[in-house]
Amino acid sequence: MYNEKRAGSENRIQRYKNMYSLYCEGFTYEQIGRRYGISKERVRQVLLRGASPEEAEHLQFLLRKRRLGASEQAPQILKLLAEGRTQKQVAETVGVSVFAVKRVAKKAQVEAWKEAAAKLAAGEVSHG
Repeated sequence: MYNEKRAGSENRIQRYKNMYSLYCEGFTYEQIGRRYGISKERVRQVLLRGASPEEAEHLQFLLRKRRLGASEQAPQILKLLAEGRTQKQVAETVGVSVFAVKRVAKKAQVEAWKEAAAKLAAGEVSHG
């Protein structure tokens, strides 16, 4: 399970186990980082460096699942953003990372631009 060669002290082992449990429960790197007073990037590093091959595979599975979840929740994410909520508020409400919210918003913006460009090219939009 836990790769003790990389882990070091008992405190690191316990910290890793706690972080791994929180991540498996659905907490984001950012939420875990706030609990431990570290950055979300450091949380990611601790989880990946301390994981056994099986745990690393599980972490990657969870990450892919969360990314797909954000795509499935795109309508709700966009609605909350349109209501004036911040990306951070939306992320916490929906249960995804701020990065996932940004990705959904950017994708929607690009699609809107493509649609507008297509209408312009087709002459459906008047000038002025």
